[in-house]
Amino acid sequence: MRHMCRDKRRAVLLLLLCLVWFTLPGCTTEKAPSSGQVTFHFIDVGQGDASLITTSAGNILIDAGTNEAELSLGSYLELCGITEIDYLLLTHPHEDHIGGADMILSRFPVDTVIMTGAQADSVVAQRLYEGIEKAGCRVLTATPGLTLTLGDVRITVLGPGEEAMAETGTAVADGGEDGNDSSMIIRVDFGQVSALYMGDAEAEAEAWLLDTWQDSGLLDCDILKLGHHGSASSSTEAFLRAVTPAFGIVSAREGNPYGHPAASVLCRLEEMDITCLRTDTGNSVRLTTDGKTLWQE
Repeated sequence: MRHMCRDKRRAVLLLLLCLVWFTLPGCTTEKAPSSGQVTFHFIDVGQGDASLITTSAGNILIDAGTNEAELSLGSYLELCGITEIDYLLLTHPHEDHIGGADMILSRFPVDTVIMTGAQADSVVAQRLYEGIEKAGCRVLTATPGLTLTLGDVRITVLGPGEEAMAETGTAVADGGEDGNDSSMIIRVDFGQVSALYMGDAEAEAEAWLLDTWQDSGLLDCDILKLGHHGSASSSTEAFLRAVTPAFGIVSAREGNPYGHPAASVLCRLEEMDITCLRTDTGNSVRLTTDGKTLWQE
């Protein structure tokens, strides 16, 4: 009976995604022609996550690093010529993903914030919630199948699933692994090039993605921001074989006490001929595409 319910939920999710795909203005089942270039930035924010996507139509920021790194994050954005952010997506309310969000909200005009339903009662989370209220941003709750567009760029939310949210509840601890599998999982498409952002999702969330989305083709992508900073708890062999990325991105701090990225994950990437790019070398990672080809800057 559990398997029947799970299959039914998967069918409903796929149906909803198809309905969204067809009803949004300009949406078709084929890749739309792209214009200009898009750059995927994976910013060095130490032991945290912050990913910028710059397009001719606007800017997308996925996570905002640690509180400690907020000055360097702000400086990076300004060096990139960022004056406003169209979409701020926060995968889950852990400090290493939302620490700089209050700075972003006070320093840059932000149109829309997208978060999961998970909440946290930490000091950094309270600053985030207060910053959103003060900025007066539109706020959307991330649910599987939610699709947004920014020019020729399409953002599709694939997770978290209902079970992960139910297990997490509404409260997420500020540290540890509580809430990792309730991370928002985001797919970004531009022309024929796509990227998948995993937040801190671990093996259980990866298995749910395979069960729910593999038949849709939405897991296959060119760029994979590895879950949980490249830890051994994520990036399973089955998941990597379904995604088949050309690039696997690790966001971590050099010499971090967690051993990220794990040697087992690095070996797995090498065996599958996936190029691993890492911020723990002290440099941010930049990949640019014209919608057809993808290159590292």
